[in-house]
Amino acid sequence: MLSVRPSSADGRRQRQRTSPHGFESCFLVKKVAKPRDRKAEYARRKLRQLAKKNAAESGADSEEEKRRAQEEKQKLVDAELVILSKQMAGLPTDADRDIDFAYRQSGNPELMPLECPSLGAWEWYQYARNSREKFLDVCAKREDAKTKQAGTVTSQRMEDDKRKQFASIDRIERQLTIDVKSAIDDLMVKFPREVLRHCRKHEEAWKAFIAEECQ
Repeated sequence: MLSVRPSSADGRRQRQRTSPHGFESCFLVKKVAKPRDRKAEYARRKLRQLAKKNAAESGADSEEEKRRAQEEKQKLVDAELVILSKQMAGLPTDADRDIDFAYRQSGNPELMPLECPSLGAWEWYQYARNSREKFLDVCAKREDAKTKQAGTVTSQRMEDDKRKQFASIDRIERQLTIDVKSAIDDLMVKFPREVLRHCRKHEEAWKAFIAEECQ
């Protein structure tokens, strides 16, 4: 029987594909790298650039819309300030009312001039919104001043009450003195000896009276 020996080229290919133990060896087989898909990478890069551009344009549009909205609101505010100024012409001012109003409304960002009781209230409201710490300092000082003033008024009122009470007591004493003198005069006319005898029973007072009268 004739045997066919493999050619040298077939033997080399066989040795490259298998190890001495008959297993395919990754170390013996040289893998060929796939070519990079340049078109796909370029397309993805273009998509990222386009997305960034759209985001930037969208942000610019949003900023432009905000700016226009602010301009429109400012025009409305100016118009309402003109109306409020005409309404308040000639009316007396009330700083306490305006500051209290600004304090209560300082957390309301949507307040408009015509919702305020006066132009002063609107200005205090703006100050409270833009310089909150300084505005609160003003409020604290005003409250301290009110407390001190209230204490002064209370003290003055107490002194006035005391004077009124003492004046009332003086009037009562004068009236009692008049009544006593009138009563004694009447008794001395009607019962002189009885009155004198009764007075002598108060020995110390009688002696002091005699001593003063005899000087």
